[in-house]
Amino acid sequence: MLKQNQIIKDKNGNTRKVLGVCGEVIFVEDYIAGKIGIHIKLETEKYLKYHGYTWEEEKYEPKNAQVYFCISNHATISSFNWQDDEADRAIQSSLGVYPTQEAAEEALREIKGKLNIV
Repeated sequence: MLKQNQIIKDKNGNTRKVLGVCGEVIFVEDYIAGKIGIHIKLETEKYLKYHGYTWEEEKYEPKNAQVYFCISNHATISSFNWQDDEADRAIQSSLGVYPTQEAAEEALREIKGKLNIV
């Protein structure tokens, strides 16, 4: 989820600043040639992703013994308790760890979409 002050980048490498977020609406700084002042575009994350914008996702870091969710080798969602050990770090560095089952399912849908898997 985008947050205020986060920087997004379009497919040409141009950057924009997220001025604010209200529900699903993202207030994005916009530049208009020859105009002075701040110009704002209202977008959604889905629209920005569709049009090639990218941004650094904030990494989720579970606390010790906290339940986290991940994508298994068989494209299913699994859950474990975070022990901050080698196994947890390996899972985190592969397809990531997520705070909720819904977040992991969304990540799996996104991966399948990029790979054209139904």
